[in-house]
Formats: sequence, structure tokens, C-alpha cells
Amino acid sequence: MGTQLNISKNQYLQHLGESVDRIEVLGDSILDKRVPTCGEWRGLQLIEHLREVYERASARIGASENPQIVFEAADPEEALGRLRRSFEILSRRIDQGRPEDPAWNWTGKEMNIAWLARRMAHETAIHATDAALAAGAKETLRPQSLFDPTFASDGIAEFFEIAFARPNVRRKSQTEINTIHLHATDISDCEWTITLTPQSIQAERSHAKADAALRGPASGLYLWTWNRIGIQGMETFGDPAILSRWHEEIAI
Repeated sequence: MGTQLNISKNQYLQHLGESVDRIEVLGDSILDKRVPTCGEWRGLQLIEHLREVYERASARIGASENPQIVFEAADPEEALGRLRRSFEILSRRIDQGRPEDPAWNWTGKEMNIAWLARRMAHETAIHATDAALAAGAKETLRPQSLFDPTFASDGIAEFFEIAFARPNVRRKSQTEINTIHLHATDISDCEWTITLTPQSIQAERSHAKADAALRGPASGLYLWTWNRIGIQGMETFGDPAILSRWHEEIAI
């Protein structure tokens, strides 16, 4: 697999901040609404999850092992304010550190602030999309332009390289072996071939013939890979049932 694109720590911070802003704009309107892309969660649980993510990430900066922290739930009236404060603490700690400064992560590799900034930016971008879907926000009707192509392309890579390897990813495996090809139309070097087997999912950067293919802007492919949108608005080739298989198998 490849490595992250040429996105700086500060650029990840900018994307992170923009996503937090998008969540705050929706604010109180989503607190009691079900988040359709996050199981049984409602908006309050999504916001509290992100706050916990930020508090854990802040504690991991400078740490060589996973720090244990106590997470205290917020009253609904305080949830957005506490999310903002947790984000500001994390953002300040990332901003003040160098990309190579230590920060623990669960992979055991690249345990530095650059890795953390990337992970936080994509975690928040996806959950900002979840919040928009919960609110029925108009922006979710144009997912192909929701994120700039460089960030979205990096997000696809980050999914396969890091996020999908997390222990909490759930998969309903099937018996067949199928391949899917992803091809971004608005940025170069964003092509992936995914192989689904009963035992694993493998992905590599390549231009290859596959059982099914999905072609469109990187932003749309990013959200499709994360199982946040369907294939609408993108070109499809081959067997559409195999593209549906991705959504049937992956829960993250």
C-alpha cells in the first residue's frame, strides 16, 4: 500500500477544524436525531464519541504507551461546548508539536503527531458527514464535491492503510472472491483494486480490470469507501451486486 499524500500537519488541522465547525452549525438540531450511518446512535452519542476521541488523542501526544483516562459524560446542554473545548485542546497540542514528535497509536508504527493529525482529520470528516446525514442537510446531496480531491484521496488511502485495520471494524464475510476497482476522475494516482475474500480484504493502488468498478470524484469515492453513501452520481461498470457487497460486508 501507499503512504499518505503530501498534506501538511497544518492542512490536516485546517480540515479538522472545518469539520468541527460543520458539526457545530448543525448543533442542537441533531442531538436527539438518529444517525443513520452509525447504528443506533443519536446525535448526542456521536458528539460525545468525538469528544472522547479528542480527549484520548490529546493524552496520547508525548506518550509511549496508551494512557488511561476517565471519560465523564456531558449533559446534553453542555455537549457541544465540551466538544469545542476538547477540540481546541487537541488542536493546540498538535499545532505546538512537530510532525515527528511522539504520540502513541494502536498500530505500533509511525507513533507521531503527523499520524495523529491525519487520523483525527479523517475521523472528524466522516463523522461530520454522519451529522449532516442525521440532519438531512442539503450538502449531503452533493457528496461528490463535499471534500477537496487531495484530502479525499488521502482519506481513501487512510481507510485501507489504517482505519480498516482497527479492532472495532465489523465484517460480514461471504464465500466468494470478488474484485472492485475504484478510479477517481479529478485527481491522479487515486486508483485502487480491492479484493474481497472470505478471510480478508486486500487493497492496492493499481489500474486493473475487476469484477466491478466505480468511477467518480475522489470525494464521492471517499464517502463510498467509508460506507456513508451509495453509488448514485458515479459511473459503474461490471456487476453492481459486487458493489453492493461492499456495503453489506463493511461496518465502520
